[in-house]
Amino acid sequence: MVPFAAIPTYWKWGYYLAFHTYSFESFMYEHFSQVNTQEAWDLLKSYGMENVNVSRNMLILVGYAAVLQLAGIAVLFVRFGRHKR
Repeated sequence: MVPFAAIPTYWKWGYYLAFHTYSFESFMYEHFSQVNTQEAWDLLKSYGMENVNVSRNMLILVGYAAVLQLAGIAVLFVRFGRHKR
């Protein structure tokens, strides 16, 4: 994983578009913030994850799943829904 600060400006859109960004960020924060040692916080800081809003990330993932479901339904409707029997 490349820390957000190290990503070139012209690639930052890919960071926000990728669904695994939100799940990885949330899982890392949930795991290492519970350990509560200096090494754990240093690791989170090195990845730029010291202040993560887990609820927001989960809502983004739910929205991502909903958009994919709706896109799949739209494809099925366009492909099979217009045929007359």
